[in-house]
Amino acid sequence: MASGAYSEALRRLYSANLFLRVKQGLRNTHWLMHELGSPHLAVPVIHVAGTNGKGSVCWKLAAACEAAGLRTGLFSSPHVSSFRERVRINGEVMSESDVVEGLGAVDRAAEATGAPATFFERTTAMAMRHFDAADVDVAVLETGLGGRLDSTNVVPEPLAAVLTTIGMDHTSVLGDTVEQVAWEKAGIAKRGRPLVAGPCTPQALVGTWCRIRGAPFLPVPHGWWPQRPGEDERFQGHDGRTEDRGGSGGGGGVEAIADRSGWLPRALPTELLRAHGVPVAALPVPPELHGWEYDDDNSLVALWALRAVAAAPLPSGRPPVSAPRSPGTAADDAARRLLARARRTRDALAGCGLPARPAGCSAGPLAVAFASRPPCRMDAVAIAPAAWASACAPHGPAPAPPLPPLPASLASLVEESATQSAPLPAEAPAGVVVFDAAHNPEAMLAFAATLGRRLGGAAGAAPTARALVLACSEDRDPSVMAAAALPLVGRAGLVFVAEADASKAMDPAALGAAVVRAAHPAWAAARSRDRGGGAGEDDDETLLAEAAAAGLEVPSVFRRRRHDGEEAAEDARRGRAAAAAASRAAAGVAPGARLSLDAERDEAWKRGEVDAASGVGLRYGARERHVSAVGQAVREAMLDAARRAGGVDGGGTPLVIVCGSVYAMREARQAAGIREPVDDVVK
Repeated sequence: MASGAYSEALRRLYSANLFLRVKQGLRNTHWLMHELGSPHLAVPVIHVAGTNGKGSVCWKLAAACEAAGLRTGLFSSPHVSSFRERVRINGEVMSESDVVEGLGAVDRAAEATGAPATFFERTTAMAMRHFDAADVDVAVLETGLGGRLDSTNVVPEPLAAVLTTIGMDHTSVLGDTVEQVAWEKAGIAKRGRPLVAGPCTPQALVGTWCRIRGAPFLPVPHGWWPQRPGEDERFQGHDGRTEDRGGSGGGGGVEAIADRSGWLPRALPTELLRAHGVPVAALPVPPELHGWEYDDDNSLVALWALRAVAAAPLPSGRPPVSAPRSPGTAADDAARRLLARARRTRDALAGCGLPARPAGCSAGPLAVAFASRPPCRMDAVAIAPAAWASACAPHGPAPAPPLPPLPASLASLVEESATQSAPLPAEAPAGVVVFDAAHNPEAMLAFAATLGRRLGGAAGAAPTARALVLACSEDRDPSVMAAAALPLVGRAGLVFVAEADASKAMDPAALGAAVVRAAHPAWAAARSRDRGGGAGEDDDETLLAEAAAAGLEVPSVFRRRRHDGEEAAEDARRGRAAAAAASRAAAGVAPGARLSLDAERDEAWKRGEVDAASGVGLRYGARERHVSAVGQAVREAMLDAARRAGGVDGGGTPLVIVCGSVYAMREARQAAGIREPVDDVVK
């Protein structure tokens, strides 16, 4: 149970956006940092942005730095079960007392400066102050949204900047083309500091931006395999031509890292690259390398970032002219702390003998770091029989067949889990629950493809009884999310769609209807023709009822129970969103098109959209205890999988897959019986 002071601090923090017009920009964060003693000028930072993969890359970077003997801070978002997860030092989450003290200092700074600081601006300032006070050697910062105007971008001289992937997400803010999104995210590039761009980024565009900013540019090639003996080091471009990469005799410096790698390129799955807007043709891939997974690219990007830090010169310690100036002694002290910490970090990483590829870390702490994943990223948790039975109890008794050992494919996933920190117990688990946030189509496609490959397809090379719990945010395309996730189970009847306990949760009926269309395309097409080619608004509840009446399998649908007055507040919020959309349409702004990021322009439209997205006051308080829609769906799925497990090839392992939204993870993990710190106040 959280302390009263901690819960009250979170309640104040979560309420910050209710009285402000949220906008991107650095002014408020600069004012807060200045008032707090400029901790952003004293802490060496590895700055990470991207559409997908940035959380995993940050996690690997922090784990590797810690393995190198460095005191390492990690700032990431969003959190799953507790706000304290956002700020870690050497893997340990921030304590409740430190959160209370840190947020109090930030509140006083905001009052002193008059800065209308938002939730994320206050959280960023708190994290940097905490890292400076704790004397970390290096901090890994994950951007919240975009990059150029993200609060984390107040750091003037990161040790390295990293772009993981670029995809179409948050288009109304970042832009409605890959080029616009890339330009915003590449805004974390700083003069004289290396920027590492991952394989699924428009590297030519990012490289141009780096040249404009004067930042050394390190493009990570589109998938690589180790160079075989006797092969020369030549790069095969996507047009089929080859060019010399310079070999091991290339020059020194940061940008020479790419030329000394000793690797040859290979193709990632073409549909993933194209989904990210990367126009590439497939390259030949050796048969033995078809097991390449999406997380391998995260490991590769993290490794190249560390090599860039080890090769780059130390930062100058001079703040930019445009930033608020700290008093002379405070600025000088911050610069001295920055340089001392940066030198320790560079020397420690340079002494690790970082290889050119993650496979070069075949054993030891670095190998563990690059193989690690954060919670709720391909996070497979083995559930003990008692916990599984307890989860199923409210919905009916779960059968208790003889429990076979976990199939090897599932056991290996569990061993890699961030949540399953302890070794597997001697007692065979009752089943496995896999959690993955997979919050957009690209992430869902990558997750489904990798998990399907690891487990052997929908039927399963190893006997498993599967069920899928799917919950998404309302700004996603339900048809795309459903089509990407359905192959994990293969049948609509094995899908449980739920409404997450979040202000922007997708209507579960819309998601359920999308599952029906993906599972029964011929029936859906015939129905559309009968309705006149899809003219008029289609009612999702009606579609689900008609599909069930036709004898088709349909998903189970779970709605969130509203609190007193919340239904009216939700209706009002959606009304404001509709009014904002109408304003945009009247002005000729296309749905989903980019708005100006500057506060002075597009104010009316942007105020309406942000108000619609920021939630309602009733949501930022202590919750009455109740069974959530996601919790109900998970428990029903666990019961269903357990009942079917005995009939799969003479006995199988129940496997429940939960994905689609990070905001569903907290409820799902609680329902599955996972014990971890949980806040009383939720956002």
